[in-house]
Amino acid sequence: MADTEFSAKLRDTVESIYRYCIDRSVRFVFAESCTSGLAAAVLGRKAGISAYFCGSLVTYRNKSKENWLEVGQGLLQDDGPVSEVVAKAMAANALAKTEEADVAISITGHLGPAAPSELDGLAIIGIAIRDEDGNASTASHSFRLSSESREQRQQEATFLVLKVLAHTLQIFNGITEVMSAKKSWIKLADGAIQTIFPGSFDPWHAGHVTMAQYVEDKYGHAPFYELSITNVDKSLVQRYSARIRTLPFCFSGRLIISQAATFVEKARLYGGVQFIAGVDTIARIGDSRYYSDDEENAAGSDEQRDVAIQELSDHGCRFIVFGREMSTDFQTGAEDVKKYMELEQLTLPPLLLQMCEGVPESEFRYDQSSRDLR
Repeated sequence: MADTEFSAKLRDTVESIYRYCIDRSVRFVFAESCTSGLAAAVLGRKAGISAYFCGSLVTYRNKSKENWLEVGQGLLQDDGPVSEVVAKAMAANALAKTEEADVAISITGHLGPAAPSELDGLAIIGIAIRDEDGNASTASHSFRLSSESREQRQQEATFLVLKVLAHTLQIFNGITEVMSAKKSWIKLADGAIQTIFPGSFDPWHAGHVTMAQYVEDKYGHAPFYELSITNVDKSLVQRYSARIRTLPFCFSGRLIISQAATFVEKARLYGGVQFIAGVDTIARIGDSRYYSDDEENAAGSDEQRDVAIQELSDHGCRFIVFGREMSTDFQTGAEDVKKYMELEQLTLPPLLLQMCEGVPESEFRYDQSSRDLR
């Protein structure tokens, strides 16, 4: 990356960070290893950033990580200083030591030369925020740096730190705007919306990743994840919870935050898109019981269901349906007596069935659910 290009990208990212901080008065702290304080130095050039930037703990050596950040010696020896568990510990402990900070960003990595092949050019970023009880919730992500020289790798790693911080602040601001009803939804990445993966992501896990990758490989575009703060089957997502659930998306970006609880509401917002859904979700869409609280008025519920499905069809919506283990009342999770079901095993209203494309078990199966991990 040329120095002029690097400087321009850093300047734009710093301006974004400053703007997001002004909007919500968010404060942050760094814990830097391989960048050796360069992220802090770049931010320090911005006049007024001291209102939001608390500082940086530059823990270049293991002993500094242990003494200044209280990263356990066992973690440093067993997992190694360039590991996701150490990146999380660095961020969590930096946050704990900085009471006024809302967010901590850490980075550790190996810039070379003479690095082991598995660590050469690897940078790992950690994020820590507080939950409603004041405890740290963390996430981390590994990046493979594309530059060759040590100096360029350090610059690239610094840009990643600032980019992740900017995106984290953007997501948190988006959550606030949607929760305050200032906006009904917000898209946090560029690009057209073709496929949406709605979910509660409590927590987001490997199954979500592999489902999204399957769709991207088959259809040639990556889906947007959508977190709705309202859900017909679950309680309203609170601010702390929404922040925690969106932490994994701070590293990538294809995220929508909305107030759209039902698929009809989603269709009104996004138009004729594809939705990724489990077979349990499609079963509920096709079940009239989910359209009325009046058990005695079954015919009225059927009518409401049919109207909703017709509107989805009119918008041009489609569903990519993955098989799931679920109970007879369409619930997933470890406590239920479950059976693996696919789209073809459901009895659905004909119009809804026409809108669905099932993913066969022979091509994809992943049984663990978010509920299993809670």
